[in-house]
Amino acid sequence: MELSSRGVDLHVTDQGSGRPLVMISGWTFGASVFDRNVERLAAGHRVVTVDLRGHGGSAGVGHGWDIPTAAADVAALLSELDLDGAVLVGWSMGAQVAVHTALSHPGLSHPGALAGLVLIDMTPRVLAEDGWPHAAFGGLTAEAAFGIADGFQRDREATGGELLPSFFASPPDEETAGHFGTDHGRCPTEAVVSYLASMGAQDLRGRATEIAVPTLVLTGAESAVYPSNPGSWWAEELPDATSQVIPDAGHALFWEQPDAFADAVEGFTARLG
Repeated sequence: MELSSRGVDLHVTDQGSGRPLVMISGWTFGASVFDRNVERLAAGHRVVTVDLRGHGGSAGVGHGWDIPTAAADVAALLSELDLDGAVLVGWSMGAQVAVHTALSHPGLSHPGALAGLVLIDMTPRVLAEDGWPHAAFGGLTAEAAFGIADGFQRDREATGGELLPSFFASPPDEETAGHFGTDHGRCPTEAVVSYLASMGAQDLRGRATEIAVPTLVLTGAESAVYPSNPGSWWAEELPDATSQVIPDAGHALFWEQPDAFADAVEGFTARLG
């Protein structure tokens, strides 16, 4: 679909009826990573998935590869599709986009506009610093992030192949590796690097108390990307947040444990009324 207020074409799917769930995927991946979740959730919700600029079916959008622009696109999508009362469900970088959407577009905070957030295995601050335990991979420095970016520019396939296993509690099988690998390959290298820099620049810690909607934070018990369980931080800092750990799951917990993931999301939306 084309977002008329933004002038870009983004790949969006829309199925089911009920309270809207807007599924926002993570860094370098399109919304096809939610393929194990959409059918069940659409039995009781209107499920909208969006491929962010440079990702999946929106890979052809060749500009605006940063978190604030992605958040503005999501806000425009809510308006274009009349998604009042929606819950934003964001994984990893998509969780940053969801939070940024809620914080940067005040009109969404009025009753009925945005009902809640589901944040999947994500920290408010990706990079390490003194006294901060919730950096990516337990201690991702700016220098290490630059090294990852350089690796993608030098050898895209090898660098992506090294990172992919860290998303799962167990080594990915052939189907999983193929699915995620193919989807990752659609994201241009320039977008990969640009979004990585934008993620590193975000620090949402000082604004957590501004999140006015109920929030569910899901983390994988065996996440190698966020082994410190940043969900505990969100639950303590946000005005209305619940943290839940999904057993036998890593960073891509919705793929490894789709039933547990759906149970958690459905339980959360049921509490919203």
